[in-house]
Amino acid sequence: MFKTFITLHVGWKTYRGYDVAYAGIALSCLYMTVLGFDNITVGYAYLQGINESLIGILMAVGAVTGLLGTIVYPIIRKRLGLERSGFVGLFAEIFTLCACVVSVWAPGSPFDPFYLSRSRDGNITMTTDHLNHSDIGVNGFTAETVMIQTQTDMSVVTIEAESYLSIGLLLGGIVTARFGLWLTDLTISQLFLENVKETERGIVNGVQNALNQLMDMFKFLLVILIPQPEFFGFLILTSFGFICLGLIFYARYSYSARGHLFHFDKLYNY
Repeated sequence: MFKTFITLHVGWKTYRGYDVAYAGIALSCLYMTVLGFDNITVGYAYLQGINESLIGILMAVGAVTGLLGTIVYPIIRKRLGLERSGFVGLFAEIFTLCACVVSVWAPGSPFDPFYLSRSRDGNITMTTDHLNHSDIGVNGFTAETVMIQTQTDMSVVTIEAESYLSIGLLLGGIVTARFGLWLTDLTISQLFLENVKETERGIVNGVQNALNQLMDMFKFLLVILIPQPEFFGFLILTSFGFICLGLIFYARYSYSARGHLFHFDKLYNY
């Protein structure tokens, strides 16, 4: 049960002795995310009316997008260098995931930050004349029958399809982000191979895997704490924030390894 923490404690001293550790922390930040085709996001997509066939197709397209990143990786590395390839991957991932951030407020999104406070005021009494999708915990992507508990009785309401824009932006951002994700993963893995002593690669790799698992565990902990579909937007924003944090850690490594982030001195020559 505590194997991950023991590995971190024993190997952390060796791990942090390398500058590339910052790049490793950046990689682990990418594991603290629901912006991938795991069971959490797939379950959320089901709630939005996306069927299994479409999910399968999107997973296949995402895999192809990731493979495209592996094909482009050696070309980018040859032209820009290894460290800059990581920047390209992270910037590409962040840029494409902006669509996921927009999806939080797009039409059809069930996001409701005040859902719990309103539900505590009563049993969320409502009528069909004033039906709000966020009030009942689902959106209107599919025509379905929803049971709504009122203060006096049980009502059955049919919700007609409204908009696929929110879930479309979310899944589209996830699919296209695979390119940057795989490119970043390959770059950081290569950095460890080139910068860590051969005799210490097992220790460093063990710590890196422990960090990745720790971040993955935090993701599931957040889902346990806020499981409501109305709060899934918070998980999206938190995931996006951790990926941006990964970019900061990677920039810290790049600066320590190269002495600069960008060649601003060359701009002065123009």
